[in-house]
Amino acid sequence: MENTLHDATVTDIMPTAPVTYTIADSGTEKGKPKLASSDGHSFVVKRQLKSGDVVWRSCTASVKQSGDVFTLITFELPLLPVDDIRPAFVTLRTKSDTDTTDQYFDYLGRT
Repeated sequence: MENTLHDATVTDIMPTAPVTYTIADSGTEKGKPKLASSDGHSFVVKRQLKSGDVVWRSCTASVKQSGDVFTLITFELPLLPVDDIRPAFVTLRTKSDTDTTDQYFDYLGRT
């Protein structure tokens, strides 16, 4: 009896689309700008830098806008006691369903 291994054919993997951002000039209830990402997050202006760049924030992340380029710069867990931070990240990693999030947690693990 011959025992051979064959490569499986992958047919159902969908590539992850890059995240895109849209600014609504009066997107908040107070009529202030709001940034929406294609992955379902929304951000408000945190601060305008002297360089003209804008830092947007949500409850869990910040995005830096330089012209038309948007870069995720932080993933924050505000107000967590020190002993709760590692378990929170373990939970987030377990629930991760995107390559980008997995890459972020791999980076955190290496640093």
